[in-house]
Amino acid sequence: SRHWKNQSQRNEEIGNKVLHARNCATCVRMENTKQFSSQATKRTYNINRQYNCNSSWCIYLGTCLLCKRDYVGQTWNKKGMRSRHLGHRAECKSGSSALGKHFKDHHNGSTEHLLITIIGIIGMRRAHPYSSAP
Repeated sequence: SRHWKNQSQRNEEIGNKVLHARNCATCVRMENTKQFSSQATKRTYNINRQYNCNSSWCIYLGTCLLCKRDYVGQTWNKKGMRSRHLGHRAECKSGSSALGKHFKDHHNGSTEHLLITIIGIIGMRRAHPYSSAP
């Protein structure tokens, strides 16, 4: 039916999406996924909307792939995730945030092993940005 097709299309569109194959420092640190796992809770959650490097006012999970440590953050303006990621790159050299301090202390300021997953939007009223996976 038509409704099923629209729902199927919607399911393919949701999740964390990489837009740019090259020349985007943020997309290089992201992956196409509809779920994320918390290292702290050991639970997996579904991402219920579509997010990408242009998303603004978002909640994101920064994961160190080597140490398996999670850091939750948010963008504070409409400039979006790309702008916030540039800030993190500077913080990783100076150690001025929890995420930055981790990468400065354990990886010499390199973000090579940082994975960024956008998991929600600040101030969502109608739906939770993510839900527990079955």
